[in-house]
Amino acid sequence: MKSRPSLPPGPLSKAVSKLVRSEINDRKITQSELAERLGKSRSYVSERLNDAVTWNVNDLEEVGDVLSLGAHGLFLRALQIYETEKHLERFASDFVVQFLRDMTPPSEVSPDEAEIREIYRQWVQQRGE
Repeated sequence: MKSRPSLPPGPLSKAVSKLVRSEINDRKITQSELAERLGKSRSYVSERLNDAVTWNVNDLEEVGDVLSLGAHGLFLRALQIYETEKHLERFASDFVVQFLRDMTPPSEVSPDEAEIREIYRQWVQQRGE
């Protein structure tokens, strides 16, 4: 039986990574120590923390328990990070559109908003990869 290729981590999985990195940093726990507490290899933990592999539900349960957050608490805090970043991305996009409109001389045609947003979206996506 062939295994399906895994999808790259999405924004919510990346938010989990960001939260876990922050938590282990605050608690002075190394990736190796986290891996040991989870009963996983260091590479298993590193791949998830560095967004090479998507977190799964079992990971959330285990990491949540190790960090005394529980799966629910870990997920909710990661969701807050995700929503905040999504909001900031939208704000930045609006700012870029307005800035380019303001900077366009009156004698020129103002850039198309949809085109500006698409260019900005591509730029943000490239920065995330």
